[in-house]
Amino acid sequence: MLNFDEEPIALRYMISAFTAFYQNLPVRIVQTYHDRAVEAIANSGRHLTEQNILKYIQTLFVKYQFYFAQGQPAAGIDDLTEAMQLIQDWKFDIDPDMNKNSLLPYEKDERRRIYWDVYYCAKSISLCTGIMQVPQISQKMQPHSQCFLGGGSAAICETSQLLQFAVPIIEYARKTPDSLAFLFSCENQAVINRHVANIKNWQKNLPDHLRISPEKLPELLKSGDFSGILDMVILPSILTCMVYRAVLFTTFRVPLLHSHLLTASTTKFIVSAIKACLHESQNLGEIFQQLLTMTITEKKLGSTFWHGIVGIANGCFEASTVSWFMYRHTLPYFWDKTGLCDKEVRPAIKSRLVLFKQCLCLLQTSQYGDDSKFNPSEATDHESFVSPMLKCVNEMVLEIAHFDDALSIANSNWVSLTDSQVENVIVEMNSVESSNCLEYVMVDIEKNDIKMQDITIEDEKRGTDSANLNSLSSDIISEDSDDFVVLDRKATSLEFDENTIKPFVQGESQWIYLGLLGMDVNQKFQWKAPYEEKWRTFWHQPWDKLAFKLTGALLRLLEGHR
Repeated sequence: MLNFDEEPIALRYMISAFTAFYQNLPVRIVQTYHDRAVEAIANSGRHLTEQNILKYIQTLFVKYQFYFAQGQPAAGIDDLTEAMQLIQDWKFDIDPDMNKNSLLPYEKDERRRIYWDVYYCAKSISLCTGIMQVPQISQKMQPHSQCFLGGGSAAICETSQLLQFAVPIIEYARKTPDSLAFLFSCENQAVINRHVANIKNWQKNLPDHLRISPEKLPELLKSGDFSGILDMVILPSILTCMVYRAVLFTTFRVPLLHSHLLTASTTKFIVSAIKACLHESQNLGEIFQQLLTMTITEKKLGSTFWHGIVGIANGCFEASTVSWFMYRHTLPYFWDKTGLCDKEVRPAIKSRLVLFKQCLCLLQTSQYGDDSKFNPSEATDHESFVSPMLKCVNEMVLEIAHFDDALSIANSNWVSLTDSQVENVIVEMNSVESSNCLEYVMVDIEKNDIKMQDITIEDEKRGTDSANLNSLSSDIISEDSDDFVVLDRKATSLEFDENTIKPFVQGESQWIYLGLLGMDVNQKFQWKAPYEEKWRTFWHQPWDKLAFKLTGALLRLLEGHR
């Protein structure tokens, strides 16, 4: 901006469109600058030389940032892809000090800055969508000088290193294991421990000025370069929750309590997953609470700020997913093993879930472009990429509210069992003659034998009474089911309108590292991602369906015994 008049016309128009948008100027002005920039970019792209290639890449990046700030990052993917390709073609991934050139220090810094900015955004998008193929981070590129001053620029360079560890973590989280036993195997534990160690080592090696706590956020956000700072704080928690999520999701299985898989070592491993996810969701809750306080109470942050930090939506959703699951589905037996006080932990989880919903609501309403609709409690009818996540989290909040009205029979019974009583629960199935009949169940509780033969499971589709283990065994439901909503996130781009800039092109964009691992929310919502159907199949293997029927019969026995 110091040399604005000397910049190429395409870059000037793009910066003007960006500035007009952030200054809330009339949409027609924003659109006019945007259209002129697009035309100028097309013209300048036909004649690329050593002298203008840097400015052209910068212009493409500002164009992508313009779409990103409007909550439509997918609309700028083509521009970001082209910028990344040009960086490779013109050797911008090699530090200028390694080449013979006559560049001035500030020109070298410009090359370094554009490399780190483009790489960071491209890698982030590739993790979300799977559309872009981004090369490994260049070992030949130094950080630019401002990285050593702290703030968002430094955060982007540091977080770029973390993104390299994110790739194998996301691939691991998407892949369905061969069996339930594998999730608890020594091999899988070693894989998870290695991923977690990489995250912790990255955090340990951060410079002191980048060790950011919630209390430091207000000061850091004053710089205006806040997107990279927030991502640096949020991403490690997202990745940690992802690593443990499949193990965490096994804790809703009553049959696991009677399985040979549940050894002392396995129990310790499961408890570590619960504690890790609880800790990371708490970390994210503290960060987002600070942002809410600065927005709602102190009035320091407005819709323009929230409009430009769409990256925190992923943190809200991942933290909501593990919070919802632990509150609603994790068996009290495993909670008891953590040594955490139920009366303290459960209200805290519930409170955080509402907090995450508020943040998503602020993100969603900020995309509307109307400050009068910007609020943390009521979504607008303006669809944005945040909308599916907000709908899903809202259903999580509702499901927990229903759950609190009358705790399920499953939890109310199991929470009263001591370790020795759990060990005395013997389950034996001699044979299963039909798909809806268990031949024999024997339960020994408090030294009283209870026997029941020929137990007919009336609700075969659910496998248990809905009041007992709600949604534990819901069958795979087709996408066009009237009772289910399959969630997806849409890619959008711009269309001029007299009153607002609206999306006009919608195409599926696979935001691959978000999801529910095949679970459904409130018997209504499922998440659409390439791997979700495989996880649904995994949870509904034949052994599991039988076990769910056994669980339903066992719970009815327990209830009758009481």
